[in-house]
Amino acid sequence: MHFKSWQVLFLLFGLITITLGFVTFFFLPNNPMSSRLRVEEKLRIIERVRGNQTGTESKQFKWHQFKEVILDIKTWLLSLIVITTNVPNGAVSSFSSIITQNMHIVHGALEGDANVTIALPLLYSWVTANFAGHTKKVTMNAIVLMSFCIGNIIGPKTFQARDAPHYIPAKVTIVAFMSVGILLTLALDMLYHMENKKRDRAGEIDMPHNYEFMGLSDEENRNFRYC
Repeated sequence: MHFKSWQVLFLLFGLITITLGFVTFFFLPNNPMSSRLRVEEKLRIIERVRGNQTGTESKQFKWHQFKEVILDIKTWLLSLIVITTNVPNGAVSSFSSIITQNMHIVHGALEGDANVTIALPLLYSWVTANFAGHTKKVTMNAIVLMSFCIGNIIGPKTFQARDAPHYIPAKVTIVAFMSVGILLTLALDMLYHMENKKRDRAGEIDMPHNYEFMGLSDEENRNFRYC
């Protein structure tokens, strides 16, 4: 069987991904307590949770946390940010050669300078830091993943054959979606800032001993502060 060069690349990186997936499944622990670390190292890692107050892993699905994340405006602002920043990603990934045509610039250099993809890890970091409670966090991770897929589905659809050869509507759409994403990011950051100010005015709330490890959500734990 003869493979084309691009097929070989897909097979190579696909095989590496599958191999790493198996390695991760069998060797990466689900939580610090199931790791091969020494007891004092495990305790040191767990103690870090006390500082960020994001909670520890729990197998219990808490419906009130699920409802909380669904009804939280910050959830859907973040979802829209992921969608709007990944519409350009889906478009550029599929049609970068068309976008950079006649620009007289090395394609890799342009993509490295104007990468839209890099926003996703930063958004995942925002989820990790600002969504406490295991059920709430995993639900938000699922919403972010679906939002990522939606954005990357919409992106390529902006390039229509009737708009050839310059595809101006698609390029305008990319800029518009990215601009909206920036505005939504500023709005979400402002909401986090306002909520922190509100909690600061209320002062430290008395909580049960070791409440940091009780899997409370960021709404339940009023001592939680957003990043």
